[in-house]
Amino acid sequence: MKTVEFSIYAAAMLAVAGLVTVTVPAMARASAPDVRSVDVAPAASAQARAARGIPNARRRSSRRPNRLYAYAFVSSYYDDNVFDYSDADRAQFQSATVPLSRFPISNLSDVVTNVSGRLNYLWNARRRSNWRARLSYNGHFYTNNGEKTYHEFEGSLRRKKRRGLVELAVGITPDYYLRHLYWRGSLGPPPGVKYAPASMARYVVALRGRRRLSRRWAIDVRGRFARRNYAAPFDERDNSTWTIGAGPVVRVSRRVEVDGRLALGFSSAAGANSTDPAAADISNNRLTVRTGMTWRMSRRVRLEEGVGYSHQRYTTGRVTDTYHYNRKDDEYWWHNELTLPRQGKVQPKVFFNYRRSSTTTEPGVADVGQYTGSRFGAQLTMYL
Repeated sequence: MKTVEFSIYAAAMLAVAGLVTVTVPAMARASAPDVRSVDVAPAASAQARAARGIPNARRRSSRRPNRLYAYAFVSSYYDDNVFDYSDADRAQFQSATVPLSRFPISNLSDVVTNVSGRLNYLWNARRRSNWRARLSYNGHFYTNNGEKTYHEFEGSLRRKKRRGLVELAVGITPDYYLRHLYWRGSLGPPPGVKYAPASMARYVVALRGRRRLSRRWAIDVRGRFARRNYAAPFDERDNSTWTIGAGPVVRVSRRVEVDGRLALGFSSAAGANSTDPAAADISNNRLTVRTGMTWRMSRRVRLEEGVGYSHQRYTTGRVTDTYHYNRKDDEYWWHNELTLPRQGKVQPKVFFNYRRSSTTTEPGVADVGQYTGSRFGAQLTMYL
C-alpha cells in the first residue's frame, strides 16, 4: 500500500512540476513587451528613448524618390500608298493625260522616317501609386514627298494606382497635308483649277482610364475629342469629332494578354451649314471594333497582333453633294509588331501593317474612295 501511495504522490508532484514548467514561460511571454507593437508606434518609441536619454535613430522617409528620364525612337518604314489612292487613282497617276494639278507629287510610295522623343517625370517612382508627366515629339519625314512631312506635339499627365490608372493627354499637329482634293464649291481656286492642296491643323484632347477587376480581368475606357481646321479653300471640311470606347483586357496566362474595344464616333463638319449649294459636307458617324493580343514569348521578346474593322456612314442631307450623300466606308486593318531583345540601351523592333477600304456611294459616282496599302519597317528605341 505504501508503494502505491508513494507512486500516486510522485506522479502528482511530476504533474505540478510540468504545469509550472509550461505556465511560467507562457506568463513571461505574456508579460514581456511585444517588439512589433514598438515598431508600429514610432512616436511612443521615440518618447521612451528620449526619456532614457537615448538619441533618436534616423527614421526612414515614407516618400519615394522622384525620377526624370527620357528616351528616343527612330524608325523607318516603306509605305506603298502614302496618299491612300484607289486603284483608279493610281492608274490616272501613271497616265500622262492627267493634269498636273491632280497629282503634284513625285511618287505614290515612299520611305518614311520617324524621329520621336519623350521626356518623363515620375513622382514616387518606386511605388505602385504614382504620378507621371510626359512631353512628346513625333516627326514624320517623307523621302520623296517632302510636302507630306508633319510634326506632332503632345503633353500628358497620368495617375497610376494599385488597381488602375487615369491619363489625360493634349496634342497638336500644326500642319498636316492630306493630299490634293477636288474643289466642288463655287468659291475658292481660280476658274479651271479643279484640284487644290488640302492641309489642316489638328487638336486632340484624350482621356483614358483602366480599372483592374481581378487578377485576370480589367476594363479599359477611352474618350477623345479632335478638332480639324482646314486651310482655304477647304474651310467647309472643318470638323469636330467625339469618340468614346470601352473594352475588356484579359490576362489569359502569365505571358499572354488579350484585349478588345468597341468605339463610337460622331463628327460634325462646317459644310452642313454652308450656304454654298456645291459645298461638301463630311459629317459622319463611325463604329470601330478591334481586338489584339500581346504574347511575351520570353523576358526579352514580345509579339503584338491586332485586327480591326470600322464602318463610317456619312450623314449629310445635301443631295447636291453626290460624293458624300448616302456614302458608306468600310475599313479593315491588320497590325503586327515584334520586339526583339534589348542590346544595351537600344531596343529593336520590326513591324508590318496592312489596310484596306471599300466604299459604297450613289450610282453614277465614278471617283470612289476605296484603297489598299501596306507598311513594313523597323524601329530602334534608345533609352537615354
